[in-house]
Amino acid sequence: MHRLLRLTIGAIFALLVASHDAAACFVPPDSAVTPDEELIARTGRIALAVAKTVSPAPTPYGEWIDGTRLYRVVYRYSFNTIEVIKGEVPASFDVHIDTGAIALSRAGSPEPYSPGFAGNSAFGRQEAIDKRVDSIPDEDYDGHRSAEWEGSGALNRPVGRAVVQSSCDISAGFRPGRTYLIFLDEPYHYRSFEQIIAPDDAWLTKVRFLVSMTR
Repeated sequence: MHRLLRLTIGAIFALLVASHDAAACFVPPDSAVTPDEELIARTGRIALAVAKTVSPAPTPYGEWIDGTRLYRVVYRYSFNTIEVIKGEVPASFDVHIDTGAIALSRAGSPEPYSPGFAGNSAFGRQEAIDKRVDSIPDEDYDGHRSAEWEGSGALNRPVGRAVVQSSCDISAGFRPGRTYLIFLDEPYHYRSFEQIIAPDDAWLTKVRFLVSMTR
């Protein structure tokens, strides 16, 4: 009975958090929809990099009176740098992505995402990591030359791989072994994390050119 009550409270709390965040971000933040030229100019560090690993990085979000802890579901993606396009970027670096979800853990649990307590709390398990990786789209918009890329999406926003969560955080995912053009500095943008497949990719070419014009 107590476990059912705690689960019910957990579900209600998750809905309250989601509804609050949704109300707080009805439209994307201005920083996520700025023109390409402004995005490139404002970002101090840009690199072409290959994704190596993905691992959970739970972030504390609060605690209930019974000791149950709450965590934001965050993933850490590790990269190896292929080419530094702007600024100073180390040979390897991490990008933390907040998915906008909330995980729960039982009081006294040795791990912050005890499986079985709530539907999204097993995100630290390998099967959950694999599921997230499998859900990541491979889209590169035909080398960033497609009509979709050149057009605009809902609310006249730029088209890109990233999405804006209800919390207003920019979220994306990366497949290990794939190459991405990473804008390392926040605030992130819809086009901060584009996948690069073709060596003559139009987005990569444009970014290189605009950066070179400022040197």
